[in-house]
Amino acid sequence: MTDPEKNRLPALAGATILLLAAALAWWWLARPPAPPTVEPAVPAPPPALALLGRGVNLSNWLQHGRPTQAPQYAPDDADFRHIRALGLTHVRLLADPAALLTDRGLPDTEAFGALRSAIEAAQRQGLLVVLALQLPSPAKAGLAEREADRVALAGHWRWLAGALRDLPAAQLAFEPLNEPGTADARVSRELMIRLAAEVRRAAPRHTIVVSGHRYSGVDELAALRPLHDPNVVYGFHFYEPHNFTHQGADWGDPAWAALRDFPYPSSPERVTERLNAAAPETRDLLRWHGEERWNRERIRARLAPAAQWARTHGAAVWCSEFGVLKAHADPADRAAWLRDVRETLEADGIPWTHWDYAGPFGIVSGARGARVADAAAIEALGLTRD
Repeated sequence: MTDPEKNRLPALAGATILLLAAALAWWWLARPPAPPTVEPAVPAPPPALALLGRGVNLSNWLQHGRPTQAPQYAPDDADFRHIRALGLTHVRLLADPAALLTDRGLPDTEAFGALRSAIEAAQRQGLLVVLALQLPSPAKAGLAEREADRVALAGHWRWLAGALRDLPAAQLAFEPLNEPGTADARVSRELMIRLAAEVRRAAPRHTIVVSGHRYSGVDELAALRPLHDPNVVYGFHFYEPHNFTHQGADWGDPAWAALRDFPYPSSPERVTERLNAAAPETRDLLRWHGEERWNRERIRARLAPAAQWARTHGAAVWCSEFGVLKAHADPADRAAWLRDVRETLEADGIPWTHWDYAGPFGIVSGARGARVADAAAIEALGLTRD
């Protein structure tokens, strides 16, 4: 999933690459020794799976190179209590490596302390935390092109996983890279194997999350060959149809910005009355959206390959992102889409994590201490209302 801030801070991509390179030098000099003894075999199924039923993403806070709009996005104890009271069992927290490093590429003790404190606060509420690293798009491209970038990110994970390995494995999982970006499934898998090996070396008992190439959709999961590690969960994202879930977005596909009033479910009949009011440049897309007939059955068909992949490989899969941008989607249509996706996932036994908590797709609005719950979205997600 790509948030607005990801594309508004292009300078951070270069900063991330430089900081990762500096971190590599620091890691090579200060890396911890390998564990002196062989660790016991990891259990199966993955220990994190017990709490990976229903969850929510905590976006934006550490996602863009430096802490962003902390009063809006940085979670506090009240947020974690609320998340748990809703009936959610886990949170997924995204962080850019640059947010955890100083300008010299060394660990930023203050930023790391804030991250660890947030993880521990969530765990006190009985929540699992999935820590996922998010790099800017140019930095992801660098991973596919340069060995130095790959080594630097692997070193970063060895430090980070080593620094958090004392936290309970049943309540902390590591996701080496969110949405790898590369179009080559083989290259992406090799990178995931490498990053997972660093995490596993530093944290032998913690669950690792691996996703497919590009933006980690259902098709990318279907193309992924599982890793030779039983303590892995395989993630995928679902935002289809994007012209509905991302209408009005000022990032990603340039066409999304002008889209308004795209309905769900969609049909030729539902869009006919809207065509005259639509902006001229969006009418063909709106007409096509109606012809696509997006509904519960279409969603079920698109999600079916994920469930089939899990059965084929005997592996645990997880929908780690799904949601609808709130600004220009009809609230009732948004709720209908959320309900259809959620119920389809649950019928297939697939755990899920809504995108997101307090951001543009969120189930709450407002700053910390003044959160306002989105009752329609919470009900559509089958959660407990306050």
